[in-house]
Amino acid sequence: VDFGCDFAHPSFRTAAPGNPSRIAALWDQNDGPTVLRPMVTVEGETFHFGHGRLFTTKEINTALASPDPYKALTYDPHANHCSAFEPGTDNGPKGAHGTFVMEVAAGGGRTVAGEVLRPCGVASKADIVFVQVRPAWYGDRRSLDLNDVVKAIAFVFHVADSRNAPCVVNVSLNTMSGPHDGDSEFDHRISMLLRSGKAGVEARGRSVVVAAGSLPDSAPQSLQWQHMAGVATEGVGVEFSWLIGRQDTTLNSIEIWYDAPQAWLQLTLVSPDGQRLGPIQPGSAEDIFCDGQWCGCIIGSCAAPEVPTPGVPPPATSGVDRQCIYLELEIEVEVMQMWRVIVEVAPGSPQASPARIAFDAWLERDDDGPSGLCRYDPPQAVDSHDLARSIGTMSCGADAVVVGAYSAAFTPAGRWGLSGNGPDRRLVCKPDVSAPGHFMTLVRSRRGQGEAEPLALGECGTSFAAPFVSGTIACVYQIAPNATLAQVQAAVTETAIRMGNDPTWTPDLGRGMLDPKGVLRYFLS
Repeated sequence: VDFGCDFAHPSFRTAAPGNPSRIAALWDQNDGPTVLRPMVTVEGETFHFGHGRLFTTKEINTALASPDPYKALTYDPHANHCSAFEPGTDNGPKGAHGTFVMEVAAGGGRTVAGEVLRPCGVASKADIVFVQVRPAWYGDRRSLDLNDVVKAIAFVFHVADSRNAPCVVNVSLNTMSGPHDGDSEFDHRISMLLRSGKAGVEARGRSVVVAAGSLPDSAPQSLQWQHMAGVATEGVGVEFSWLIGRQDTTLNSIEIWYDAPQAWLQLTLVSPDGQRLGPIQPGSAEDIFCDGQWCGCIIGSCAAPEVPTPGVPPPATSGVDRQCIYLELEIEVEVMQMWRVIVEVAPGSPQASPARIAFDAWLERDDDGPSGLCRYDPPQAVDSHDLARSIGTMSCGADAVVVGAYSAAFTPAGRWGLSGNGPDRRLVCKPDVSAPGHFMTLVRSRRGQGEAEPLALGECGTSFAAPFVSGTIACVYQIAPNATLAQVQAAVTETAIRMGNDPTWTPDLGRGMLDPKGVLRYFLS
């Protein structure tokens, strides 16, 4: 589930005559010149997915026989991308994100100047189902609609069921908005999908792998930092800065989450010229105006109830009064601006005195516009308190296998340093495991016709660590197609290799470094 599938690349074709495709289905969720609405039939019931275009293996193979397969299929792996600039351009990534991810998980043989290179992807002969999700636009900000991700995972599971095959879904995508406590709507829907249909409540033959998320590598890093932690006590608030970068024209938003069975928080926003908006108390909302023009809003503390998932035990902290505060700014500035955010215990709330409320603030990811959260003025190094709980909101679910990244570019392997850190907001230990994610050598998408196949060097992130785990789980299903989700999770974590003197679990590497052979031995013993 990603952006950009280079279906024509030889790495995703078989060695049979004509080199047919290994792609069983390609659903582009974006509408295009042809409308072939995706649907699948499972146990006699037809499921319609409502939008986009579905390409079957037969249609892909027909396109592969043409001089320009991308034009023939009317699908371009560089269109509708997730980056600020188009892949393959001077300012953009060296290739499509989804093709890089697909190569790690399931790439086959690849040739450069006539020489076949090894190793290939982890599960180099696996069948592939690719769903290209739609970029969601909020104003000028390119983002991700989690409903599209859920539908994409459901589609993969339905295709697998129709083929009576096990499957693992790789999600190397993430957002920062949400509760980060394993109890979001996304987490519940993924659990329900995993434990439905032929898989049953034990989720036999089904897994979802999610990248933990990568930290900003800007210099200084704090200018684009996305997480802030604090503790407000009665009479003593917490203040931090919200940096809006020069020429940032995109929508910027912050969510502040906390559990408060006995007290609530209020928020005040101070503009760069000293104007104060607030305090905005629980249940209230205010618009923000700059030079007489609307430029944002604040929605005061509102309850965010938790909903149980059938077949999934509730979290140990279930039943607490979970609250969220939302801030939004959409302004264009010539120089960097610093807005101040002040979080305080709201007066008159039911509370045990003195009230003490821990909270977390997350800035929504925005690759198209530079902004960040900062504890200090002027910005300094990221505080250790803010490094924890910096994984994405999609990386907190108990049923997801969450993957951090380390660097395999050195001997011995070492920490990459930019892998999102756990635990989640309720101190559940995520990520589960780590895999290589630094200095990857991957195939470029849309290579020129007749050229020697170029490689892209230096791609980094947990996006490319996650498919190492997905490919390994695919190999597990080859020898144990009915393995339960619990068995898969145990095999991945219990065989992981510790780095040096690491304890049982670390915030960036989880239980340790993935050991693919150890995972397979777990099922062969």
